[in-house]
Amino acid sequence: MTPMALGRRYAPLMVLAAVQLVLVAIAPSGPATTANPYGNGAFAGGAAATGGAGGAGAGASGGAAVGAGGAVGNSGGAAAGVAGNTGSAAGAAGGGGGGAGAVAGSTASASGGAPGQLFNCGPDGRTIGPTFYMPPCTRVVPQSQNGGSTMPGVTGSSINFIYYVAQGNAQVNAILATEGLAASTEQTCEGIREFTKELNKRWNLYGRQFVSMNGPGNHSGPASVQANGGGSCTYPFFQGQCSLTPPDPPCERAEADLIASMHPAMVLAPTADPAFYNELGKNQIVVWGGETEPDSYHQQIAPFYWDVFESGSLTAQMDAEYWCKKLNGKRVQWAGATPGDVMTFNGIAQPPPVRKLAVLYPSTNGDPTYKLSVDLELSLVNGKECNPAGGQAIEIAYQSDINTAQQQSNTIVAELKQQHVTDVEAFGDPIAPVFFTNTADSQNYHPEIYMSGMGLIDYDVLGQLYNHNVWKYAFGPSSLFDNVPFAQSEAAKAWGDAGNSGPPSDQTANLAWAYFSAMGSSFQMAGPNANPGTIRNGLWSLPPRGGDQHHTLLSFKNVYTGIQDMREVWWCSTTPSIINNHPGAYVSVDDPTWRHQLGQWPTTLKVFPNGPCP
Repeated sequence: MTPMALGRRYAPLMVLAAVQLVLVAIAPSGPATTANPYGNGAFAGGAAATGGAGGAGAGASGGAAVGAGGAVGNSGGAAAGVAGNTGSAAGAAGGGGGGAGAVAGSTASASGGAPGQLFNCGPDGRTIGPTFYMPPCTRVVPQSQNGGSTMPGVTGSSINFIYYVAQGNAQVNAILATEGLAASTEQTCEGIREFTKELNKRWNLYGRQFVSMNGPGNHSGPASVQANGGGSCTYPFFQGQCSLTPPDPPCERAEADLIASMHPAMVLAPTADPAFYNELGKNQIVVWGGETEPDSYHQQIAPFYWDVFESGSLTAQMDAEYWCKKLNGKRVQWAGATPGDVMTFNGIAQPPPVRKLAVLYPSTNGDPTYKLSVDLELSLVNGKECNPAGGQAIEIAYQSDINTAQQQSNTIVAELKQQHVTDVEAFGDPIAPVFFTNTADSQNYHPEIYMSGMGLIDYDVLGQLYNHNVWKYAFGPSSLFDNVPFAQSEAAKAWGDAGNSGPPSDQTANLAWAYFSAMGSSFQMAGPNANPGTIRNGLWSLPPRGGDQHHTLLSFKNVYTGIQDMREVWWCSTTPSIINNHPGAYVSVDDPTWRHQLGQWPTTLKVFPNGPCP
C-alpha cells in the first residue's frame, strides 16, 4: 500500500500494528435482507464464456494488494504505502527489470483483434500487460454480442465505476510527511485518470470501456483537487467527507447509500470504514477495499465484497502457527537487558523469562473488526494449537483517537511491564507504533516486537518512523514481498505504458494500481455477461500465482481476499532500504523457501543471524 492510503486511512492509534483503517463501531450486520440474485451461483460461467485459453501459469486477479512501489500518502492523509516495491496484486512486484512503462512485446489496441481471436495474448497464455498477475488470455467478443446492460452500471459500451477517496487527517499526514509519505489530491486524480486509461488499453472488456463517475456536490473529485491546492486534473472521482479519526460509521453508511443510488458497476475504495463496505454489499454493489478484515465480513455479503490483501482471519492463523512452532515455551532472546527491563524480569542473575505474548489492537467504540481476528489468534496460542508455557497470552484494546494516543500509550506500557509481557504484537494501524515505541523506550521497556504481518507495519518506510531502540527487536511474519525500486514497480510500468514519460510523481501510486488491476481482471474474467455472479466465478477460476521472493501468492479459490502466504523478516536499522535509501529495512529470512502458506511455517528460527542491528 502506500502512505497515501495510510494517512487518510489510519488514525494514528496507539500501538504497533499493521495496515488498516480505523474501524467502525458497528460490525457488518449480516447479509442483505433483500433477495440476492447472485449469491447462489446464478449467472455462472465467468471467463469460460469467453472461450479463453488459460495457458501455463495463468495469472491471478491482477490486483496488487500492497502495491509496492513507492512511498505513500495522499495529502488528504494517506495510508502508509508500500513504496519502493513491485506493486502488483497482493503487493507483488512484476518481477525484475524494466523501468516505467515497460510492457514487453505488446502491440495490442483496445480492440485486441478480430472476433474469436485471443485478445492481446502473450506466449505464456496470459494477457500482455504491466502486472505479473495479468489474467489468462480470453477471446475477442464484438460489442454487438457482449450482452449490453448485463448488470447495473454496465452498458454495451461502458463499465461505470467509482473510485472512493477517504477524507484525510492532518495529524497523521504530519507524521507521514517526515518520511515523504504524502501525495497531493492532484496526484491522486492523475493516477485515477492514467490507470483507467491503462485498463482500457490492456484488459479485454469485450467492447466496453471503463468510465469513472464523479461524486455530486462536495463529493466531486475535481472540486476536491481545487480545494486542496488546485491543479489541472479534472478527472472524476468520489471524495469522501466522513471522519476516520475517530471513525463515523453512520456517515460512512450514508455515503455508501449515496454511491449505491448512482448505480456504479463497481466501487474501488482502498480506505474506508468497515460500515462503508458492509452497506455497499447490502445494496448489492460490488466493492474492493478495506484490507485485513475477517473472512466473515466478506462472506456475509458475498459475492459483493472483495480485497486483494490477506484476511484478518488468515493473518491470525498464520501468526498463531508461527508463534507455536518457533517461539512458544522458549526463553526470550532479543530484548532489553538493563535492570528492570524484559531480559531481567526474573532478576539480574536469573535466566531470561519464557516468552509471554500480548496482542494490542484498536477497538474504537467496541468495533469488532480487529477483535474477531485477535480472539481467533489467542484461542489458538492459548490451548487449541499450543499451550502457553510462559503464561496465557493476553489482548489489550485501545481507542482509535490520536488526541489520547500518548495517554493510552503510557497506560498500556505500564500494564505490559506489570504483567511481565516479553513479546508485543500489534494488530492494528501502522501509525500507532510511533507512540508506543517512544513511550516504551522512555519507560525502559524493550520487548521483542512480534510482527503480525498485517498490512503495512512491515513496510520499510514506516519502520523508519519507529523508535529504533525498541524496533531493533522486531521480527516475525510479513505479508509483503522483497522490495524493488519504485521505477521498476508495476504502478510505474502501468503509468509509462499509458503514455507518460518516467514514473508517476506520486510514489504512493501502487496502492491505487493494486485495486485498478483487480477491477480490470474482475471484468475480463467475468466474460461479456458481466454481473456479480460471473465476476465471482471468474476470479475463483483463476489458478494461484506467485509465492516467490518478489511475488506474494495470490489466489481467490473460493475466497474473497487475495494474499495467501507470508515471508519471515527481521528489522535492521542500519540496512538501507531499497525504497528510499534511508537506513532501516526488513530483511527476509532465506529458508530457502521465501514464502509460506498456512501449515508450512518451519520450526527453525533464523532471524537476527548476527544479533540485532545496533
